[in-house]
Amino acid sequence: MIKAEKMLDCFMDRLKADSYFDSIKIIRAYPHSVKPTLLKNAVVSAGIRNIELEGESVMQNVRTGKYSIFTDIFVPCSFERRALEDIVFRISADVAKLNVASIEISAASSLHTEECFSMRAVFTFRDEIGFEEETQ
Repeated sequence: MIKAEKMLDCFMDRLKADSYFDSIKIIRAYPHSVKPTLLKNAVVSAGIRNIELEGESVMQNVRTGKYSIFTDIFVPCSFERRALEDIVFRISADVAKLNVASIEISAASSLHTEECFSMRAVFTFRDEIGFEEETQ
């Protein structure tokens, strides 16, 4: 079972534990805005996209469901565009053991104002889902 409040932390901890990401900044997503400086290295921004609960148990109070976490990956234009794909596939490998149900990867795009390449990947997981207040 995963606690809803810990989903994103668990996801990000998996990435931070991989030495591949030592030089890549892993952050919680916040609304995009124009940044006054240009990127010098890759950034992975992660956030919860949605949570869907289902009551699939028989005679038990167990909630299973799906939850999706998105990652926005940004790399400076000085990097090869392939760096986006390398990062998204490494993320996929790191979180594969978390009951991945599906992965959606968008096409790469170029952000001219920020002078970087960007790609979004959405990871959907299936698991039993609980909430902190239920255990207190």
